[in-house]
Amino acid sequence: MDLDIDCLRTFIAVSELSSFTKAAVRRHRVQSAISWQIRKLELQLGTPLFTRHSGGVSLTKAGKQLLKRAKEILEINELALNELSGVSDDQKVTIGTSDVFLASFIPDLLRACCDSHPGISIEVVSGYSDEIWRAYSTGEVDIALTQNCPESISSRLLLTTPMVWIAPNAQFSWQEKRLRIACFTDGCSDRSMILNALDSNGLDYEIVFSSSNLAGVLSAVANNLAISAIPHVAVTDDVYKLENNNFLPNLGSIDISVSANCTNPDSPVRMVEEMIVGFFEYKNNISKSVVKAC
Repeated sequence: MDLDIDCLRTFIAVSELSSFTKAAVRRHRVQSAISWQIRKLELQLGTPLFTRHSGGVSLTKAGKQLLKRAKEILEINELALNELSGVSDDQKVTIGTSDVFLASFIPDLLRACCDSHPGISIEVVSGYSDEIWRAYSTGEVDIALTQNCPESISSRLLLTTPMVWIAPNAQFSWQEKRLRIACFTDGCSDRSMILNALDSNGLDYEIVFSSSNLAGVLSAVANNLAISAIPHVAVTDDVYKLENNNFLPNLGSIDISVSANCTNPDSPVRMVEEMIVGFFEYKNNISKSVVKAC
C-alpha cells in the first residue's frame, strides 16, 4: 500500500512541532484526525513513529528514518506536479468572496494557505454574492467563497451563520417610533433580507446610511447613527449584539459555500479549495469545543 501524501504532511508537522495539538492547528484539523493519520502510517509501516512523553512527542528511530524520506517524497511530488501540469511556483489562484467575509475570516484563511502552499499566489476579488457567482460562472475567478450559491452550481457547504441585529451599545435607544437603519447598498442580498423582514413585520423605518462595504456599515452603527444586521461571523467588538429581543424580526441564517473552477485534483486551484474546506472544518470543530466547554 502506498504512503498517503496528506498523512506524510501531517507526520512532518508533528515531527517539527513535537506536538499533535500544535500540528492540528497548523494543519487546520481536529486533533483526532491528526492522531488517525499518524496511526495509519504506523500501521502501514508496522512500527511506532513517535514516543509520547509529558513534554509532547519525539521521533523514534523509525520516525527519524521516515522523516528524511517523507520530505524527499513531498519535494518530488511538488516538482512532478509543477512540471507535468505546467504549473509554476508563482501560480496565481483568484478567490472571489464577499466584503463581509473579506473583513472577518479571509485574513486567517490566507495565512493558512500561504503556510500550506507557499508557492501559490492568492488574489482576492470582493463583491456582492450575486456578482461573485456571475464572475465564477464566466471564469473570472477560480474559486467562489460566499453565500447564496445558485442551484445550477455544485458547491460545498462550509458554514451556516445566523444574521444578527447590532447596535452601538446596550444603552442605545433604538426602539423609536421609526427605526434608523444602516445597511449595504442596492444589490446586496443582506440588504434585501433586512428590508423584506422589516416590511413583512409592518415596522416603520428609514435608511439613514448605506455603504458598499462592511467597514462603512459598522462605522455607522458604532457612531450611534443606526442599527443594522450582519452575519454573526462579521460582528466586531465595536458593536453590540441585540439578542433576545421580541421587537426586531428574526432574519434566520445564511449558508457560506465554496466552489472551484477545476476538475484536476492536483491543480493549485483544487489544493487551495481543499485548504479552505480544511480550514472551516477546523474552525467549526473549535467552535463546537468552546460551546461544550461553556
